Amino acid sequence: MKKLILFGNGQIAEIFTNYFSLDSDYEIVAYCVDDVFCKNKSFKEKPLIPLTKVKKLFSPKYFKFFVALSYADNNSNRKKKYNELKKMGYKFANFISSKSNFVSNIKYGENIAILENLSIQPFVKIENNIFIWSGSVIGHHSHIKSHSWITAGSNIGGNVKIGEKSFLGLNSTIGHMVHIGNNCFIGANTLLTSNLQNNSVCIVNDTKKFKLNTKD
Repeated sequence: MKKLILFGNGQIAEIFTNYFSLDSDYEIVAYCVDDVFCKNKSFKEKPLIPLTKVKKLFSPKYFKFFVALSYADNNSNRKKKYNELKKMGYKFANFISSKSNFVSNIKYGENIAILENLSIQPFVKIENNIFIWSGSVIGHHSHIKSHSWITAGSNIGGNVKIGEKSFLGLNSTIGHMVHIGNNCFIGANTLLTSNLQNNSVCIVNDTKKFKLNTKD
């Protein structure tokens, strides 16, 4: 089996430990975090290595990385760590679920996650360090730029462009041929049918609570 190191020791790392262990040809041999967060010697019964020591212990010639971090700071942390490990000479694994509808004629980069029960149509381009969660649909000829996060149930129409470091919330819908700028935040259940400039935020208000309670 191919050897893999996961960067992270939080919930996202736990999730992808499960995915890689059950549905890939990778063996997770260690975890890595920034030195300041390396409080223990192990995580999930594997060594936990400080970043400054990982290259000496696990050569880029033999081990790949997967950056398993959340979308904190609108994906800035994920981007920073991906670039840092790349400068150290590491290549990156992809996780593509065997339960996804991942058709041919798709271009994709590295450190991507494509989870179960989603559909990606032909001629889609997916750049580096992108997570696409379960139940999403990516329409034909769409282009998702690096370091973006597509949350579960998102629906993206054909010929859509999504800028770098953008976030799409649960069940968001992006209309056909819409262009979204870099570093945009699209909240849950948002319907977007017009283009967005860089750094834009679109949020739908929460459903109002009824005055009745469950006893009524």
